[in-house]
Amino acid sequence: MIESHDNTLIYIWADYCEASKSMLETNIKPYLEELERNNVGIVIIHYGKEEAVVDLKSENRLVINLDLSIPFLIKRDANKTMRGLLKDYRKTKAMPIPLLVNKDGFVENYDEEDGHYGYTEIYSRLTIHQ
Repeated sequence: MIESHDNTLIYIWADYCEASKSMLETNIKPYLEELERNNVGIVIIHYGKEEAVVDLKSENRLVINLDLSIPFLIKRDANKTMRGLLKDYRKTKAMPIPLLVNKDGFVENYDEEDGHYGYTEIYSRLTIHQ
């Protein structure tokens, strides 16, 4: 999926994390269709019960659900998976993890100054028509 789009949004979230749910509702869901219209790939990785992601599934999105509920194991799994997939992923202790990745596998929204993956970078680099 990453290689077939100029950019891909990878959103990693977990049921245990209220911030993950809130960010999904306010910063991700409202923009999914517009991002897809702008040829942005969408990958959603969810840790928890599958019913939480049923409404996110579509023909153009990769939605992965992992029934894992222990926060430490979730963070370890997410970090290990992303380090293996992306060329310059930096380990994080926080959930959710919003990543904007280019087709070469490099993360484009890591904020060096703040030391985290930001949302504003995702949308400032994309043409979104509201």
